[in-house]
Amino acid sequence: MSEETYTYLNEIDSPEDLRRLNHSELKAVCSEVREFIID
Repeated sequence: MSEETYTYLNEIDSPEDLRRLNHSELKAVCSEVREFIID
């Protein structure tokens, strides 16, 4: 998976960035983290 597909991971620079996300966005972040680890 290329970096362009990491919509949220590319934008997260601190824990505060994660705190601003709603529940569905956090689920998307989790999916991106899983994909990143697997790739």
